[in-house]
Amino acid sequence: MSRFIFEKVSAAFNDEVTVKLKNQCITGVLIAFTPGNAEMNETFIIKWHLVPTHERYTFGRGVLGSTGITFLQSEIESIFFKEDNFYLRLI
Repeated sequence: MSRFIFEKVSAAFNDEVTVKLKNQCITGVLIAFTPGNAEMNETFIIKWHLVPTHERYTFGRGVLGSTGITFLQSEIESIFFKEDNFYLRLI
C-alpha cells in the first residue's frame, strides 16, 4: 500500500493529505520518506515525514529544529487525498 500512496502523492497537483494515525489525525504534505528493504520483506516505504501545508518548502526544518511529524507506514489507519477526495482505509 505504501507504493500506491507514494505514486498517488507524486502524481498529484494538489498533494495535501489528511492522515489518520492510531493516536492522531494530521493534515499536511508528505515531503519525505524512508524506503524499505525488499530483501528484508519491508514495505516499499517504512516511514513518512509530513509537515503542515504552509511549511511544504522547509524540507522539515524550522527555526528551532525539525518541523512536522515522522511516522511509520504501519501506524497509518487511513489517508485522505484532498485533490480528488479519495479516501483510503488501510486497516
